[in-house]
Amino acid sequence: HVTLYQATHAASARFREQLPLAASQIHWRDFVEAAARLRPTLGISQQSWGKACVALGRTGAALCLLLTDHAALRTNEPVTKPAGYFMALINRAETGDLHLHRSIFGILKRECGA
Repeated sequence: HVTLYQATHAASARFREQLPLAASQIHWRDFVEAAARLRPTLGISQQSWGKACVALGRTGAALCLLLTDHAALRTNEPVTKPAGYFMALINRAETGDLHLHRSIFGILKRECGA
């Protein structure tokens, strides 16, 4: 399982900008709302967001958006179609091939030294 602390620290700067200023007092609903606010920036439709929420719950959908945001911001080979990347994650979730915790832990290890 991914904690809110881990998710927040794995988020990009632009994702964290969507969080409330009192970041020490945020809740999962704040994290989900931040993801929903960032969604249009990545070109992810409301329909795709809804499908993700049904497949993974709102928290899982927010974590997929976090991963999509990271992929779009990569220095090496950034994802050029974030909406397609996001849907690929959701499709993998529906077939049981998505391991969100591994991806989040990978970001933490790579970028935060955790």
